[in-house]
Amino acid sequence: MLFERLNHARAYVAADGLGPFLVRSVAGTGAVRIATMFVSFLVGVQLARGLGVAGYGYYGIALSIVTIAGVPGELGLPPLVTREVAAADARRDYAYLFGVLRWGKRMAARLSVGMAFILLIAALLLQEVHPSPLVLALVAGAPVIPFLALAKMNGGALRGLHQIIRGQLPAFLLKPGAMSVLLFLMYLAGLKLQPWTAVALNAVTAAGAWIVAAIWLRQRLPEHGNLEEVREGRRWISSMVPMALTQGMQVLQRQVSVLLLGILLSATDVGLFRIATATAVMLSAPQTIMLTVASPLISRLDAQQDHRRLQTLLTRCAQAQFAGVFLLSLPLFLAPQWILTLVYGHAYAAAADVLRIILVGQLITTGFGLNATVLNMTRHERRVTRAMTIGLVLNAGTFALLVPLWGLEGAATGYVVSILVWNIIAWFDARRLVGVDTSIAGRH
Repeated sequence: MLFERLNHARAYVAADGLGPFLVRSVAGTGAVRIATMFVSFLVGVQLARGLGVAGYGYYGIALSIVTIAGVPGELGLPPLVTREVAAADARRDYAYLFGVLRWGKRMAARLSVGMAFILLIAALLLQEVHPSPLVLALVAGAPVIPFLALAKMNGGALRGLHQIIRGQLPAFLLKPGAMSVLLFLMYLAGLKLQPWTAVALNAVTAAGAWIVAAIWLRQRLPEHGNLEEVREGRRWISSMVPMALTQGMQVLQRQVSVLLLGILLSATDVGLFRIATATAVMLSAPQTIMLTVASPLISRLDAQQDHRRLQTLLTRCAQAQFAGVFLLSLPLFLAPQWILTLVYGHAYAAAADVLRIILVGQLITTGFGLNATVLNMTRHERRVTRAMTIGLVLNAGTFALLVPLWGLEGAATGYVVSILVWNIIAWFDARRLVGVDTSIAGRH
């Protein structure tokens, strides 16, 4: 009986169709994200212990600036490429597919190199005005922008071609894995870790991720003859800009607190807050899994006008990500101080209350499902930009009000309020514009 069930399960997973593909993709993505979660956790421990609280704070500020500068360097290209490649592959329109890729690579290279140059000039000017460890870290981090932009764009193309796992590996697993190895080699060599060397290692590993993603994409692409001339570049740009603004809002919501804490409080406080947010992001792996797997499927089902299966997909994704985030977060709800001390060291135990606040907000938002993803994949990206703009403004306002009163706990509260508000708005817009309920309560 047991063997019959196992054989039936194997046959189902190997079959064609949305259900088996979703099972395979979620299982593979889950394995990648679990490995990524472990490796990122290891890198965080290595950096926290190697740099100390203040050094980790400078590293966090520098990486936040590099990440923000990378938003216009990508300009929403990865999700746009995923959407257009998935649609072209579904139609078997390979001339159009290659036209998208050629245009996307050219655009990504120009934008990202330009942003890297601007960041480099800004860092050199800052050195003249106010020398600090932050300046060297920014100079070392400038190359991260073009390398990571191109790696993510190639990964987006792979996901659009049904290469869900390979599309994630370079940027999400291989990069932090290589980072951990390099940090360990520095430790063995007896080299002292500085904020600028830690950021420089990010640049080296981003270059490796780009090379691997480019090779894998070339292997997956079909044979082609004449490439289609890009006639929709203006329309793509009109989609890229709101997607880039949306991505920028997401980045700013994660990084604005770090930057403002660097202004209002100390590098030590930044280090504590960054540990709390980095730990929470690690525990949100189930949400990232669902987003990565479902994005191309949402685009395909919407193009086919199959809203029944789309609703089923969204409800299952919301329920799965909520359950996963809850189970992963439970130990840190119960004993955050003990776990933070065990993992990062006694100095980081002070981040326990901040972590609890962020985890509560994160758990609630997962219940609203893939609201922003649905809007982006169905050409309603401007509504996501609107929702996140409201959330960002609210984040800055509550931050300015609550940090002087409650310190780090005030920063965490402002962060949670902002992400809750924009998720509620995006969930409502998805119901009204697309006709689907992205939450765990959606009927299918």
